[in-house]
Amino acid sequence: GGKEKTKALDEIKKKIGEYRTRRKISEEQIVKEEQILKEMKLAETYITKMSTIKDEIFSTNSVTLSELRNFTIQSISDNASQYLEKLKTSVSHVKLNPEGSSIKIQCETITGSRPIKNLSGGEQVCVALAIRLGMADLMIKSPLKVMILDEPTASLYRTHCEKFVDIIQDLTQHMNQNQNSK
Repeated sequence: GGKEKTKALDEIKKKIGEYRTRRKISEEQIVKEEQILKEMKLAETYITKMSTIKDEIFSTNSVTLSELRNFTIQSISDNASQYLEKLKTSVSHVKLNPEGSSIKIQCETITGSRPIKNLSGGEQVCVALAIRLGMADLMIKSPLKVMILDEPTASLYRTHCEKFVDIIQDLTQHMNQNQNSK
């Protein structure tokens, strides 16, 4: 009987040793997997934050983009209106109004508010030029050296063509003064 008890005891000790070895390996594996789990949770947080940034800042429906668009449209309207004063037309003020993904142009004249399509051809040319110059004010950092116009006098009477050229020269000087003071 004693030999069998010793053998049984050795067998139990062997199993305890195997169990302790497996437990140690399992504990080491748990430590490794906890680190992986920690990194995965960090990645999940990062992805969630990036998604929030994408949705709240860079989305076309974001408050940030909407406010930036409204600021830009208002600035172009204000700048264009200043140029309209220099162009000395019957249009005293231009207002760009966002409507969905497009922009409607409303013009204040001595006879009231009218959409750009209800202006004369010459007035439309002047408003279009003023808007482009208003946009240029926002975008350029150095004095305007070249202005390319595609048939800007096509809708103007001869007397207005000469006046238009004089006004363009005055506008160029005005823009250069504005850019040099920035």
